[in-house]
Amino acid sequence: MEYYDTIKLFEQNNKNVRVLDIIEKSELLTLMKQVDCIVAPSRQDSTNSCIVEGLMLSKVCLCSDGTGVSRYMKDCVNGFVFPNYNVDELKVRLMLIADNFSRLDVIAKNGRKVYEEVFSVQVFERNIRDYWIDGRNKIE
Repeated sequence: MEYYDTIKLFEQNNKNVRVLDIIEKSELLTLMKQVDCIVAPSRQDSTNSCIVEGLMLSKVCLCSDGTGVSRYMKDCVNGFVFPNYNVDELKVRLMLIADNFSRLDVIAKNGRKVYEEVFSVQVFERNIRDYWIDGRNKIE
């Protein structure tokens, strides 16, 4: 609740911030194309698909270091990462993004590179091909 209360207060104090309830997956990508920043304050999440899709769409992304995606992100370089369970650091990064959004294009572009290098279909296909076709799947 501490995270949620902080985010709701942030929303109330910033007219360009909107917190949404749960939406259907079919609506998600359409909505994501319209937003400026994707935030995933998950405490534990192996691969947060919203952040991956945000990187894919060249959006500014913010997540906790409790997400698996965060291992590929460098704070203030290709996204924003705050320490898990640290609502104060979450607030700092939200304010940084809100106050400097017009200057964050390079971070969004660097985030897209993370998507291309780690999460793209081409990388997935290469990994599958390397594992299955090259014979590394054999159990000895």
